[in-house]
Amino acid sequence: MNPCTSRQKRAESTVHSLYIIDRSVEKLSLGPLPDDKNCTERTMAVDKLRLHKITHLIANEKWRELDSFLSSTDDAGVITSQISDDAIGEDFVSPMHIVHYCCRFNPPRAIVRRLTSLYPEGVKVPDKIGRLPLHHAAKWGSSHRLIKFLIELDPSAVSVKDSQGKTPIHYLCLHFVDAFRPGHFETNVEECMVQAIEAFLEADLSIVSIEDELDYTALEYAIESNAPYRVVRRLQKATERYWKEKQKTSTTMPSNVHALNEASQGNDAFHTPDMVHQTLNPPTIASSNDEKADDHVRTANKPTPLPLTKKSSGRTKYAMTA
Repeated sequence: MNPCTSRQKRAESTVHSLYIIDRSVEKLSLGPLPDDKNCTERTMAVDKLRLHKITHLIANEKWRELDSFLSSTDDAGVITSQISDDAIGEDFVSPMHIVHYCCRFNPPRAIVRRLTSLYPEGVKVPDKIGRLPLHHAAKWGSSHRLIKFLIELDPSAVSVKDSQGKTPIHYLCLHFVDAFRPGHFETNVEECMVQAIEAFLEADLSIVSIEDELDYTALEYAIESNAPYRVVRRLQKATERYWKEKQKTSTTMPSNVHALNEASQGNDAFHTPDMVHQTLNPPTIASSNDEKADDHVRTANKPTPLPLTKKSSGRTKYAMTA
């Protein structure tokens, strides 16, 4: 089948589906009064149909129409907590993951802002494979403005690992070059990646040292995926800065504590509290002489032990009883 014909049929099918959804929403909205016992069920049905329409518009990247629809939905409200995944079905996205789904299509930041206001719980809730919206935005080449917006909503998301042990910056360095599409004011993939990485590092510098399940860091993925030179260089500088700061904090420890740590690394033996006390507070010469004098006095006053005698059976006290 011709791709153009297939695309046209899919578009016609989408328009038909949206028409049916709009008519269904209109009919249900004209339904019960607030005191009707079926009011909650009808409201949930309306919300479900609205969510279906949002999913359709996102999949077809009809951002202007979606923005207009979300503006009208702000006043109507959406009951997100009452709609389960089973009620939505396999062909549509649940309210908790609608922001995740939208970030896969390089949406405008204004669209994601409206979605996060309608479905605020979804920003911090991982999907089935442990990914947050920031993971999807970094993987599918979203604008650095959108990435910065998601980081501002939840700065801790930059260090969250998915089921493969990857953080969002891993996906940025691994897939961003291939997934990037010019648009929404971004025309240069290198500049967009650098701006996004700056936002990641500002939130948490330590993410440059995080390794996934394959023992790869973000820098190693950037080199492997032939990322732009400025991206690789920025990650190298960030990695050097992180390890220098970490080394500086370790060298500021007291010398006796540092020596104790080095001794414990070279010796697997268990350190008793007395050994730790002796290491931190070494005895002086005067205290050593006093201890020797005390030992001499205790030896002189110690009574002479009686010689061990064997019992008639020839067994000592260490022998086993019959």
